[in-house]
Amino acid sequence: MRSTLFSFLLLSFFCSLSYGQISSRDSNPGFRSQGVYHAEEYAIAFPPDWTLDTSGLLGTQFIVTAPQSSDQDFFRENVSLMIKDSKNLHNFVKASETRIQNSGTLLESRRRINDNRQEYHMIVYTINEQPDLVYEQYYFFKYWFLYELTCVYERKNFEDNRKQGEWVLNTFRFKFPWSY
Repeated sequence: MRSTLFSFLLLSFFCSLSYGQISSRDSNPGFRSQGVYHAEEYAIAFPPDWTLDTSGLLGTQFIVTAPQSSDQDFFRENVSLMIKDSKNLHNFVKASETRIQNSGTLLESRRRINDNRQEYHMIVYTINEQPDLVYEQYYFFKYWFLYELTCVYERKNFEDNRKQGEWVLNTFRFKFPWSY
């Protein structure tokens, strides 16, 4: 009885350590190491040569920015997170799609579930005021808050940089087991 209870407690301890961790399946074989940002509710990984800014610039929780690829490269791909009050994911997605269609081009919109059983909605779009940029957003809804994770690409390099941007987006994890 004691050994069964001890085994159960030990297993529970190790399982609780794994929640919200960036796992080995999040490792990108192209990187020798990776940066990881841990906030209270979530974690996200990014390539080691990207820069992390948690100053709250433009109302974000964080921004991670890719390095310049050359001296002529004036745009740096980036991933940012904003947290907003919202009543539900469906209404937010519909409002976003309408806003995008009124000011740009909606390229893709679909609901998805990632490897960590987190449901989210993915939207890819351009806006008329900045036609050289492509925005890819993942919307997560947890506890009356909408987590808006955005990756911004330069349109001319979109296909080349999308794999790395989506790798960063897909490492986003909520830390608490009850948030799944």
